[in-house]
Amino acid sequence: MKKSILKKYFFISLTVVALYTTVIIFILSFFNYTKSTEETNYNNQIFLEESSQTIDNKLNVAVQYSSLITEKNSIQEYLNSTKKPLLFYPDIYDDIVSSLTSMDQMDLAIGIKKLSDNMIVSQDGYFLFTDYLGHLGIDPDFLDSSFFAEDRMNNIYFIEDKDKTNKDKTTFISKQYYPEIDQHLLVMITFPNESLLPQTNLVNNGDFSIIGDTVISHFPKNHSNPLNSDYLDAKKTPSEYYTDISILHTNTDNNVYSHPSLTFKNIQYIYSVKKSSFAPYLLNYLTASFFYLFPLLIVGGIIIYYSTKKSYNPIENILLSINKHNVNALPSTQELKQYSELDYILDNIDHMTIKNQELQKRMNDSLDALQNEFIVSVLYGDLSKADITSKLQELKMTELESGGTIVILSTEGISKEEEEFSENNLLIMRSKILRTIINLDNELFFIQFPLDYNKFCFIFSEKNRDTIYDQLSKMSSYVELELSIDLTFSMSAPVHSIFDFPVAFNEALLLNKKKYAYLDTQIILPTSLPIVHDDHYSYSLDNERFLMNAIIDNDRKKAEKNVDDILTKNLRQMDLDIVNIIKFKYIILNTIKRILNYYNKSFKEFSQQHSNAFKQLESSNDSQKVYVLLTEIFKHLYDTVMPQNNDSYNPLILNIIDYIKSNYTQDISLTDIAEQFNLTESYVSKLLTKKANIHFKPYINDLKISQAKKLLSEGGHNVSEVSNLVGYKNVNSFIRTFKKQEGITPGEFSKLRT
Repeated sequence: MKKSILKKYFFISLTVVALYTTVIIFILSFFNYTKSTEETNYNNQIFLEESSQTIDNKLNVAVQYSSLITEKNSIQEYLNSTKKPLLFYPDIYDDIVSSLTSMDQMDLAIGIKKLSDNMIVSQDGYFLFTDYLGHLGIDPDFLDSSFFAEDRMNNIYFIEDKDKTNKDKTTFISKQYYPEIDQHLLVMITFPNESLLPQTNLVNNGDFSIIGDTVISHFPKNHSNPLNSDYLDAKKTPSEYYTDISILHTNTDNNVYSHPSLTFKNIQYIYSVKKSSFAPYLLNYLTASFFYLFPLLIVGGIIIYYSTKKSYNPIENILLSINKHNVNALPSTQELKQYSELDYILDNIDHMTIKNQELQKRMNDSLDALQNEFIVSVLYGDLSKADITSKLQELKMTELESGGTIVILSTEGISKEEEEFSENNLLIMRSKILRTIINLDNELFFIQFPLDYNKFCFIFSEKNRDTIYDQLSKMSSYVELELSIDLTFSMSAPVHSIFDFPVAFNEALLLNKKKYAYLDTQIILPTSLPIVHDDHYSYSLDNERFLMNAIIDNDRKKAEKNVDDILTKNLRQMDLDIVNIIKFKYIILNTIKRILNYYNKSFKEFSQQHSNAFKQLESSNDSQKVYVLLTEIFKHLYDTVMPQNNDSYNPLILNIIDYIKSNYTQDISLTDIAEQFNLTESYVSKLLTKKANIHFKPYINDLKISQAKKLLSEGGHNVSEVSNLVGYKNVNSFIRTFKKQEGITPGEFSKLRT
């Protein structure tokens, strides 16, 4: 066997030494680079501060000049006179030209006008204001209606680069207001950028800019380093930059420095220079350090080789131990020459790990399956007390020995698309519900298992009813939020021995079966208050059955009449007190829940969609208002469960419906329809549900029950024969479905019709 571990140790250690040395060189290089960069940054910051102060001084002089020149007699007469402005322009022109002799070094251009005049006078002559703007290289269109608004304030406005056709000049406008004559005077002062720009010559020549909300002026000294546009885009307001000199933004191309103006608080100065690179520093240090690095590698390699060789003996002992306890034997002598002992060790470790994981998984899976099988046997009374006692310890379920509480969870509002798919899809939905509950931060120990696709059993070791109630409330809120379905928890009374679980289980099932008989249909307890049908109001099970049949038959007029008769009799003809109005509201709402449940629609979602009506109904106990609100809610119910458009007359939908009507006794499925029309199962389901408001399974049952009622009414067939004729393979299934839909058994229906 080749000594790969020895070689790997040697080269790994040698690499570590080399990397360690390289890191030291890198750190030294970076230290020197940082020091050099800091010096450069300091020089750039000093340059920015000095330049900013210089520009500030020049701008300040210009502002003072604009203030002083307005005190000239010629300008004061011009301001106070109502005569034609041209009469005063020669004197103003002379004053401007003579005053500029003291400002030659700044090379200023001065323009003066009243806000109300359309002409301006400058040292270059008299101009129309728009022509003068063009003369200065300013786009006249930049002036909007608010720029020179008579706001009775003295202001200074800078013309930004975006509004200039000549970007080599900087222009600002001083607007002065004279309240005693209610007049504004504008003084336009223009600088050549070269006269503003400091002439200091730095090594890192960059771009100097004056910035307001956008660029006011740009002084490029090196066009290879334009001002970074990302920096300008990120700027919000100038007030954010009233800080000391600092590097505000750095990217791979530029260093950007900012300094606020002391003269104008709404502008700042930006200096952008090319960022220095670390690569040249690093390359120079690596080249200089090579002759020191190479001898260190040689000496380190010799030391590491001998130390590794000496420590190799334990590796052989490991190989012998693995070979002794593992079924995977060592390769042959010929193969050993090419086989790495490290690979052999790793292969065997992986093999043992996989075997352990598989064993652990089988144990866990087997334990879960055995626990579910055991608890189901307990609930259905299939085990003796001796068997139960012996298996509790074996299956790690001793928490349940002293009893607990049984809870049945039933779900509503699972979409028809999911309900009508194959059994595999229903199992996926069931797993999703269980996974959602398990993922919740549950505080109580419980065991859960499914009874069918929408019913689940939970066994809590806890016996305190309030504690379990809080946990169920938490589960309900979480699952309804995650999956948008309605939940009903039916909780048994706590029992104090595992042998009493069958009684508690039957109690929870019975409560769940009668869930619509209670005021609260979310968490039902043995002590929950049922809705009592009494003589104070008129609403029987027959009334409810007739109403549901009308809705199921899509007979809206009949349904509306039934509802109106029920509401009129109870809320307008009978003098119900507040207590009985509240009872009547609850029993009607439970009827709505049953109807939505029949169509597998969520009552919670329905009430949220029409929350205004439900909130008013909850707070009102006035019989007339309750009448109006219940009528409105039933209208929304009809719109939800009955067809409302002409999409159901689509030829494809009509063909599918005809096919269903012709074959419903043959126990057809969505898969059969999809294959018949060369469509997908999900598309057929959505087509029927969304376009024709037909839900496949309830629709099939409606067709079968309608035909069964017809056959039973005609006579000549017993219940078993009718069940077979309409396509039920099991007569008990037929009887259960018939009773669920009609409220009575087929035999009772047949007697009523005879």
